[in-house]
Amino acid sequence: MIFISTLSSSNDIFEQCRQGKLSEIKNTDAAQIRQRDENGRTILHEAARYGHIDIINYILDQSIFRLDVTDDMSSTPLHEAAYYGQLEVINSFLNDYDINIQNAFGYTLFHLAALGGHAEIVHHFYRQGADFNIRSIQSENILHFSAQSGDSNTIDFICFISNRDYQCDISIHDADAQGRIPLDYLRNRHGLAFNLLSGRLETIYEGTETVGCTCPTSY
Repeated sequence: MIFISTLSSSNDIFEQCRQGKLSEIKNTDAAQIRQRDENGRTILHEAARYGHIDIINYILDQSIFRLDVTDDMSSTPLHEAAYYGQLEVINSFLNDYDINIQNAFGYTLFHLAALGGHAEIVHHFYRQGADFNIRSIQSENILHFSAQSGDSNTIDFICFISNRDYQCDISIHDADAQGRIPLDYLRNRHGLAFNLLSGRLETIYEGTETVGCTCPTSY
């Protein structure tokens, strides 16, 4: 499933951004900086993906783009930062941002951090009040996304909190629009690790195991 653009543009301004060449970007005409790639992405999306905070600040200071600018899938720069694990970008700009904003697929920052297997960012979003209960347009919950990542730390944390926070209305037995539960994502995407990861998901969720969980016992 396409959830966020994974393509990089061949546009020169995007290449300069990937390489973190702020000085060259400053010498580029604003009209060129405003160009979008074939997926409607901007230089701000690219800078967030690669963690170039100096470029992000320059683009924002020059009012070339706003931080809530969207691409063709309604993904913002912070959606990309969340999926690609750019915690410094998240820390720098999250306070000025709607943490629960969804793209065209209904994916939030929280979803994409879980999907990318970034347990530290998932934990950060939880502490900042991200809504655990939001589902994608395909009815995937946060457990579906953590299962897709195959990252044991992310799975541990999501299961630990979902079983202990009374505000969380999700379950490992919840099905998406195709009738798939989180264990089905594990089986399909991580066949060789399925037995290990599925066991962790079930035992941690049911509260019979907390050993190895990277999250604190108090939250």
